[in-house]
Amino acid sequence: MDIKKEDMEVLDRVGDTVREEGKRAYTATERKVTGAYQTVEDTVVGAYKAVEDGFVGTWHKVEDFFVEKLFVREGETVEEAKERLRKSVQRSGH
Repeated sequence: MDIKKEDMEVLDRVGDTVREEGKRAYTATERKVTGAYQTVEDTVVGAYKAVEDGFVGTWHKVEDFFVEKLFVREGETVEEAKERLRKSVQRSGH
């Protein structure tokens, strides 16, 4: 079966069109998938950050409560007591 030159040219143009449309479809899909991954990442990181902030904030409140009740000297603030305790631990080598 002989294929005419004109038919080959048509087939080449069809092949080029199919390739270009495939590239466009791939690029559009890639953008959608990347966007979806970014949304998931933002959600997970945001949730983690909220939990972390809540935990750390609560930890500091508990720490301040115990320092205030157990270690603050008269006329001393909680921060001053913490600093005094830090220096004491550093001097003792722990």
